[in-house]
Amino acid sequence: MKIFNYLFLLAIFLGFFLPNNSNFILSIGGFNLRIRELAFFLLPIFNFLSVNQNSYPTNSKKIKSSIYILLIIVTLTESLKMLYFGYGLYGFLVSIKFGFPLFSSLIIILQKIKTNLKLVWQILLITLSISFILSFISIFINIPIYQNMEGMDYLDAVQGRIINSNSSFGLIGIYLLMSKNKGWYNKGLLVKLTSFLSIISLLISFNRTYLILALFLVFFLIFKNFGAKYFIKAILILIISFFIFQFAYYNFDAIKNQVDRRIVSILIGEKTVFSSAFEGNRDYIIEATLNNIIKGHWVFGLPYDAIMVKYSHLDSTASLHIASLTDTSFINILLRYGILPLLIIFQIFYKMLRVNKSKLYQYIFFLFFIASINIDSLMRHNSVLFLTMLFFISIASNNLNAINFRK
Repeated sequence: MKIFNYLFLLAIFLGFFLPNNSNFILSIGGFNLRIRELAFFLLPIFNFLSVNQNSYPTNSKKIKSSIYILLIIVTLTESLKMLYFGYGLYGFLVSIKFGFPLFSSLIIILQKIKTNLKLVWQILLITLSISFILSFISIFINIPIYQNMEGMDYLDAVQGRIINSNSSFGLIGIYLLMSKNKGWYNKGLLVKLTSFLSIISLLISFNRTYLILALFLVFFLIFKNFGAKYFIKAILILIISFFIFQFAYYNFDAIKNQVDRRIVSILIGEKTVFSSAFEGNRDYIIEATLNNIIKGHWVFGLPYDAIMVKYSHLDSTASLHIASLTDTSFINILLRYGILPLLIIFQIFYKMLRVNKSKLYQYIFFLFFIASINIDSLMRHNSVLFLTMLFFISIASNNLNAINFRK
């Protein structure tokens, strides 16, 4: 029924318009789901029940078969782990929930997006723009969209890092603003506004991995598409980004402290990249990962309630942090679901790149793949959804009839 097409769009909006993935937890029969997780759960269901309004080329049968095999193996191994370790259905669901974004996206790739792609793209852009604007407003006004921050200054609570769960879209935003490609998905004020806001959001998140990748992408695109008009556009983006950075740095103490600690201290030699990013954090992750591999957990993965990492940050050594997941996508897949799912996921990604030759998709996938070494961009983060959207949008970009509403 056509109502499910609109529910699909509604799930995108409600699931991703908030700046933080952790906001608003729903309890369903004792099982806790964040709104974003509920959206990832519902999207394949609504998509399956939707009326097909697109006619772009069918996905490769090899991709479909690999996704089917992956889902069967994960379901089977998680069921066996549930029996072996003696936990019930709750444990099974929690274990699957770890990979909701990845599994949900792969199921949608299996089904193909049925709702009109132009409309899906527009709703996604509107959703992301609202998310970024809410983040910016939070700097100046306390708005009731964050949990456990009542009566607290937002910047102090987040220690100067204006983290937005959608900020990774900034890499896509850079490509869209600097690209010579003027396909239907890259026309109009909305896409330019969203791209610009996403770049600002990426900048003020002070995520060093994404900032380095963003800088690399800018210079790569300048080199690849060198020309006077194109060069001026790139320089304008860099200048505007610099002045926004300067304004935030000199007007907000929390932001200044964050930049000084994470970036300036490295540039002036007070800290090394190794001591800042590795010691007291990544070294614990590597040690815990090796220990779990030695114990044989790489074969079928850990039980749902197993603690993967215990670590302490250098700036708060008295505080011990316990994590069920790491910051690396492929370690998470390996130690949660086992070696076979990891190899099949590699195979699926490779086949998708073979099917989709679009530079937009291939460049952004490459950047997220690199980021996944230090950020869980390919399993748990919203970037998985962005890649899924880009996969279909870029495939249909040369076929306008594929994205027109069917009468």
